[in-house]
Amino acid sequence: MHLVCTPVRFAAELLCHVSYEQKSAWDADDWLKTYWKSPEQGAATSVWGVVARGLEGTRGKYSNNCQIASPADPTKRHGPGYATWAYHPDGEANWAKTFELLQLEEE
Repeated sequence: MHLVCTPVRFAAELLCHVSYEQKSAWDADDWLKTYWKSPEQGAATSVWGVVARGLEGTRGKYSNNCQIASPADPTKRHGPGYATWAYHPDGEANWAKTFELLQLEEE
């Protein structure tokens, strides 16, 4: 899989290390309620990236919510998409150069 999945917040066992006060503050934040995902929802995009036939041969893309992501709106607190600085249009050439320098063959 040559996709990068946008990080999401999902309820997992790691939350056992978060204080009750912090969890309560998060639970009171209406915006965060729309952002949280279950572990299954959090894993769905990774699974989709592996099994989606339409993505065969695709690499160097960001994905979010089981779709190829677009640039995020920088005026919003958070939303779907990626920061414009995170994706470089010359990435394919950089990828090829990395393989060349490391004397590796692409699969």
